[in-house]
Parts: sequence; structure tokens; C-alpha cells
Amino acid sequence: MSKRFVDSQIKSLKPSDKRYVRYDDGGKGFGIRVEPSGRKTFFFEYRFDGRNRTMTIGRYPQTTLNIARSKALQAKIAVDDGIDPGLERTKKKQADREAFTVEDLAKEYIERHAKPKNKSWRVDQARLNRHVIPAIGRRKAKDIRRRDVIVLIDEVMEHGGAIANRIKTLIVSIFNFAVQRDILDASPCISIPNPFKEKPRERWLSEEEIKIFWNGLDGAAMDGSLKLALKLILVTSQRPGEVIGAEWAEVDLENGWWEIPSEKTKNKKRHRVPLSNLAIQILKEVKTNSIESRWVFHSLSSRRGDNHIAKESLPRAVQRNLNIFNIEHFCPHDLRRTASSWMGSIGIRRENIEKVLNHADGSTRGRHYDFYDYDKEKRQALEEWGRKLESITTGEPTGKIIEFKYQD
Repeated sequence: MSKRFVDSQIKSLKPSDKRYVRYDDGGKGFGIRVEPSGRKTFFFEYRFDGRNRTMTIGRYPQTTLNIARSKALQAKIAVDDGIDPGLERTKKKQADREAFTVEDLAKEYIERHAKPKNKSWRVDQARLNRHVIPAIGRRKAKDIRRRDVIVLIDEVMEHGGAIANRIKTLIVSIFNFAVQRDILDASPCISIPNPFKEKPRERWLSEEEIKIFWNGLDGAAMDGSLKLALKLILVTSQRPGEVIGAEWAEVDLENGWWEIPSEKTKNKKRHRVPLSNLAIQILKEVKTNSIESRWVFHSLSSRRGDNHIAKESLPRAVQRNLNIFNIEHFCPHDLRRTASSWMGSIGIRRENIEKVLNHADGSTRGRHYDFYDYDKEKRQALEEWGRKLESITTGEPTGKIIEFKYQD
């Protein structure tokens, strides 16, 4: 009388000089092969399209009897439904081999999304190389679970809460990109909160600190172009990345304009920056001391070729010279905040300061109805701030604001 396999029976099968097979219930279909080496492998035999076929299920004991029998039953059902289970298994293995690893996905994200759309893509690349790729880079992206992401973010917390937030945001962006590109069916990052609650930066320099910083630049251990770039950030209240990425073709010194094209601005809108007398003085000094280049702040590094100075050069230069400035820690972006705060303190209207800063107007009116350029108001704001800044740095009282005559 035939009997169904039991685990004790499988364990008791001994190797012989030749390979042999045993079938479940004494019939064809689900069985096990025993090799002379002692290796035991479950299989399922079936007939499809007029041909006898064999599908390997798994090696015992890594594949248990119950799991093997369940897979054999699923294969039988597939055959009854007109599906070749062996072919489907082969396709699945091929798909698994070709599936994106997390490292593959990260490379695709950088090339197709970050580089075209994010000016700071190199920062993303560095963060991936340091925190993400070493941890889960070799794993298949489709196998990553929510728990895996949470564990990774917890590990990054050892480097600081702020960087953990950035890594979490980056991972979410990468997996959302994978879903949009139909690389994955779903993201494992749903409802993962930021691990750290950050306080918004409120650092801006006082009158005394501005004077110390401005005059301290003369003795600071940094290249002259970095000194002038930091000054221009404070004078114009523009973003550090926009300042160092400025090109001479965008600057009109004669009429006092710097036009930042839409592809360089954060809100993707063209931004005209009126150049105050102080800004023009700085730019003329840059031009006098610079070599022939399209960039206002040309990099002196041969490795970068004909390029602007690296964005990370500014915060590094400030950090290295804090002992010379001898004031509380600040970063280049705080100079932008300092300028906008001081413009408010001398009575410039908030809406005009927002236009100087090129902040996006989220209101319906701002998005669809307000096409006035505010050039006159922006110029007045920056001229007044420039004169106030000169008063602070020189100790001389602010004179009467003289309206700047400009051409559109």
C-alpha cells in the first residue's frame, strides 16, 4: 500500500552508488531525488504541450517537506489551468536576477532625476555613497521593506538628527521615483516620519557682528574670490548657490542688473536682481582680479576645469575662519537671512523684501494675477540696505538715499 511522504521517511533515505528517486504516494508527480553524495532534492514531474517536464522545487532540508508539497500542489494547479509552472519559475528567477538593486536604483535616480532637476545632486550622491549604499546597496529594491528603511534611518541618527532627516527624505524620493518609472509597484516608505524635529534657523548677524565679519574678511585665510562672494551674498540677499553660479553674461554693470535665469532659481522663475552701488563695487573688484572665464566666481582648481567655485567651499571657508571673526557660528545662508532681517528693521515693506528674496508666492493672486515685476521696489530696498550696510561697516552715518537711475 502506497504511503504519503513523512519527514522521518525523508530523513531515513540513504545514498547509494547511483542516483535514485522516490515518489509521494507511490505515484508520479511529486518526488525526491537522492544523489550518491547524499544530497536530496524535491521535484515535480508533469506533462505540458505533449512533453514530459520536470521542475526542481528545492533541496532538503532547507526546503521542508510541507513547503515542497505545497509548491508541488501549486504547480499541479497551474498545469490544470494551462500554465507551464517550470517556465514561470524560470521567468521569475530571470526577473529576480535582472531586478534593480538599491544601488542600481540610486544610480538611475541620480542620472535621470537628480542631475537634470537638482543643482545639489552631488550632495545626494555623497550621502548615498556614505549612508545608503554600504548598508542596503546590494539588496534587491523590491525586497526592501518599511522596517529596513526605519532601521537604516535609526543608524544614521548616530551622525545627527538633521542628516537622518535628509537621508529619510532622499530614500523616500528614490523609491517614489522607482514607482513613477514603473520599476517598483509600491514604495516601502509610506508613513515614515522624520526621525528628528528640527528647529528653523534663526541666526542673523547683529550690527556689531556684521562689522566684525566684513572687516575681518581682510585677514581671513581664504581665497579672495570667496571673500567677495560672501560679501555679495550679504549685499544682494541672494542664495549662496545662485551667487557662486553667476555668469558674466547675466550681469549688466552699466545699468545695474543681475538677471538669474529660471533654471538657476529655486522657484524656477527668472529673477532680476537690482545691483546697488555697493554690489557694483564688489563685482568690479571681482572682474579686475579674475581671469578670463564665463563665471563671475571662477574656480582656481584645475580639477574642476572652467567652472565656478564649489558650493561647499563657502561654508568650509567660514568654518575655518570663525576664530578670526570671533563671533557666534554662522553659515553663508545666514548672511542672506541677515540682509532680509535688516531690510525689515529699516522699514522696508515685507512684500518688497519677499520679492528681493525671490520667494514663491503661494496665493492664488500671486500665482495667476500678479505679473508686476517690482523692479523699482526691489531696487529701492537693496539701495537702502546697501547704504545701511556701508554705514555699519564704516561707522559713518547713513546719508540720504539717492534714487538710482536705471534702464529697463
